[in-house]
Amino acid sequence: MRVLGVDPGLQVTGYGVVEADGGSFAVVEAGVIRSNAQDELPERLRQIHQGIREVLAATRPEVVVVEAVHSRYEHPRTAILMGHARGVICLASAEQEVPLQSYTASAVKRSLTGNGRASKEQVQQMVQRLLGLGEIEGPPDVADALALALCHAGWPQRDPGGRQAVIGQLRGRFVELREDRALIEVAGVGYELTVSASLAELLRATKEGDEVTVVTHHYLHGNPQNLQPVLLGFASSAERELFEYLTTVPGLGPKSAIKVFSVPVARLARAVEMGDTKQLEAIPGVGRQKARDIISKLKGKLGAFLAPEELPAPGEEPVETSIEADALEIMVTHLQLSRAEALARIQRALNAYPGLDDAEELIAHALRL
Repeated sequence: MRVLGVDPGLQVTGYGVVEADGGSFAVVEAGVIRSNAQDELPERLRQIHQGIREVLAATRPEVVVVEAVHSRYEHPRTAILMGHARGVICLASAEQEVPLQSYTASAVKRSLTGNGRASKEQVQQMVQRLLGLGEIEGPPDVADALALALCHAGWPQRDPGGRQAVIGQLRGRFVELREDRALIEVAGVGYELTVSASLAELLRATKEGDEVTVVTHHYLHGNPQNLQPVLLGFASSAERELFEYLTTVPGLGPKSAIKVFSVPVARLARAVEMGDTKQLEAIPGVGRQKARDIISKLKGKLGAFLAPEELPAPGEEPVETSIEADALEIMVTHLQLSRAEALARIQRALNAYPGLDDAEELIAHALRL
């Protein structure tokens, strides 16, 4: 199957043609179509239309894939202009009688990474792996177009009904639990999962042979020539959803993120919403810097995991780590700095020296900056 993925844009339209043969994928052609920013809108659309027609004629794809339109955009003018570009791409496809398919951004992300909230960097890395590319030349629009093509071309593999075969839940017979690894038998097939601490606790109370239902996350690990499927197991859909948020934090991969669930979902979400680095860094494998990264990336996004009474009250202040609290008390009580100035100096010092773990050293740097 030959698929043309197109990422529409008025200024830059990325495209990528992928050839799929069984479980292997190869790039036929990829690049960008640029319109002249000095021209009027009708002329720029004509340039995009002509460029796509030329790509279609040269590569002869069996299907064209674009991102589905959704109703909520933060920048409506940009969305309208993108819609114009998308329209002429659809027109070119129809003129040459090439079928057109669309997928939402979250569907593409889940297809390639197993995570509907994956970052652009994570998607690009997966595109590179699947296509055996050391680097994708050109702007990000090219990688986005190739991702669309791969999504339709059959990654991951599809079931007979044409649906993507991503394992999202298992229901079967509990066989065994060894530390953080469980074996579940479904229709005679044994599935090995790495499980969260909360799910492991539930399985320890389960008898061998009992039926269990496990919410799962499916991803691929390894190099492009030897990608291995990995299954993670969670105690609830909420736990898996929070896990997907965690994997968007730079440096926090799936293996590290699942270890965070040694604490309940609501407690973890509140710690992030409160900026409680002290509670987060106490979780095995997290540490101070990773706790700060989690809060920086996710604070303000996890309110849905909390009951209304658990949400931070308006004006409720974040909790400082122990060294920050010690430094703040000394600078306000003994050095007579205002709380606002002391906090500002402490934050500047922590940004400049993220590895600080001593209150006196933190104060020394804070006073110098």
